[in-house]
Amino acid sequence: MNLWTPQQLCDSIRPERVNAVMAFGFTERQARFLVHVLVHAGAFIERQYRAFAHIAHGQNTHDFLAKLVSRGYATAITPGALHRGRLVHVQYKPLYEAIGEPNNRNRKPASLGRFVERLMLLDAVLADQHYTWLGTEHDKVAYFVDRLQQDLPMAWYPHLTFGEPMGFVQFYRKRIAPNDLVARVLAAQWADVQGI
Repeated sequence: MNLWTPQQLCDSIRPERVNAVMAFGFTERQARFLVHVLVHAGAFIERQYRAFAHIAHGQNTHDFLAKLVSRGYATAITPGALHRGRLVHVQYKPLYEAIGEPNNRNRKPASLGRFVERLMLLDAVLADQHYTWLGTEHDKVAYFVDRLQQDLPMAWYPHLTFGEPMGFVQFYRKRIAPNDLVARVLAAQWADVQGI
């Protein structure tokens, strides 16, 4: 059951997602960065955009941030003294809908501590060029369904259920970088349950 090519399967930052964000008036570079933000963190700081785009602080950065805030795509949050740090929370639902994640939890407001965790995760994702990261629940499930080539019951995948008895189920709450070890561990768990 191959839904995507192997490269697309391992990449939450697929070209169709980038193109969908570009339709909102962003350049290809800005759209690629925003897809990373939408999928992995929901928020970013200016330094992360500058590092991703390989640009210095200046008019390009200012214009990008101003476009996000003035169009209502994002909210600037200044947790400390003015001009001492500002994070940008991208919460515009149509952007998330464009990438196929209308109910992504990154869109929702969070505590400052949670934003700091998300910023650290985004730093790791942007800095790690050796792996592609599976950022969304759908990407993780599709990866393992395809990778394992097994019809495993969905209850065997890591998940959290909200409400009883048949409430909302969320799979793979943790971010993962796919590799063969993770697939082997999940396959081993399946084999152990089957008694193989």
